[in-house]
Amino acid sequence: DGKTLASGSKDGTIKLWNTAVFQERPGVKDQLNGHRIESIVFSPDGGTMFTISSNRSFGTWETATLQPLTSYELPRDVRIAVISPQGNQLAAGLTNGAVRVWSVPGRGKGPQLGRDLLPAPPSVSEPPFAARIDEDRSAAFSLVTWSADGKRLAAYVKELHVWDAVTDQLVRKLPLGDKPYSIALSPNGRILAAGIARDIELWDVTT
Repeated sequence: DGKTLASGSKDGTIKLWNTAVFQERPGVKDQLNGHRIESIVFSPDGGTMFTISSNRSFGTWETATLQPLTSYELPRDVRIAVISPQGNQLAAGLTNGAVRVWSVPGRGKGPQLGRDLLPAPPSVSEPPFAARIDEDRSAAFSLVTWSADGKRLAAYVKELHVWDAVTDQLVRKLPLGDKPYSIALSPNGRILAAGIARDIELWDVTT
């Protein structure tokens, strides 16, 4: 309903905020798991939160009390993981360059039924899924992203890949001249934006 904002900090602190006055919600205590919170989303009904921490743990929380429901450790070969906006899917980029998606059945349950969207490439010359970094810029984004409706997933592994997350079919594969600093999909998944050098490139992934 837009009345509550969840935030996750680098020290593992999770907070809930009243967006009307932008103050911490009264009666809710911070939860500290000691590891940087890298991803946090609400379930569609708002009753559950899902988090991913830097130690590869996937957590579910009761929104009303901010009490932990369950915690699962993701496989050791997961380099980066991103929860879909609906909280029902988890996309992971593996250390070997593969892309895998798990379903998240619901409250208090961990990721299940993993399926591969992209097999590992023959060779990976640099750590995959981490945005490019140089002397003038500090990367803050991973190169795996969902559309807001959860129907499209994009990832950069040597090339930009865009999938239909409902059918698992590859929609587009876009070669880029250089590794991007960040990527993003429009809310409806039709447009993909890539930040490259000092430019932003836009691609219509439906044509």
